[in-house]
Amino acid sequence: MGKLSNGSGNTDDYLFAVAQQRLERRGDRNPISVTQFNHHLFTTPIKIECVMRKFLIILFSSFSLTACGQTQNTNQTTNKKSEKMQDETLLKPVKTLMEAMQTENAELIRAQFSETATQAYGSDGVMKTAEETKKWIESDIVDRQGKVANPEYSVISENEVVVKGQYSSVGYTNKANFLFTVENGLITSWRMRY
Repeated sequence: MGKLSNGSGNTDDYLFAVAQQRLERRGDRNPISVTQFNHHLFTTPIKIECVMRKFLIILFSSFSLTACGQTQNTNQTTNKKSEKMQDETLLKPVKTLMEAMQTENAELIRAQFSETATQAYGSDGVMKTAEETKKWIESDIVDRQGKVANPEYSVISENEVVVKGQYSSVGYTNKANFLFTVENGLITSWRMRY
């Protein structure tokens, strides 16, 4: 009998050596012959082909699952980066406005608003017209040196930002709770919710 007849002498030698090692680990120091090995191998209900098939299926499945997990992680990372970039774009005119107010830079303050920007006091207050809002920015923010100390920013929707902090201007101070709407990189509305 001799070796297995599957066409690969190297595989036969390897399988035989593995069988020898297993027997030695179990404490059986008596070497087995190739005939005993072949008899054991071919009388066992599990054939090598079946074992190899299962091994390949498990190996392929683990690669597939790993690849799926990596794709999902990549998508999640991409989505988070995209959301962060959107938030930064949305926050930019609002943060620039707060910084311009702090440094009393009237031109930079005005530059953060769209031509049609509106403003209102309170959650239910009626919005001023665009012309009234421009006058209000001049009288209540620029001329009275309005500022927000320690502003905290929260993006609450795809085009809304809330700023909280301590608002103060000449002769006035109160906790700030401002709702800004931003479109196309400019502030389109400013609702002062105290």
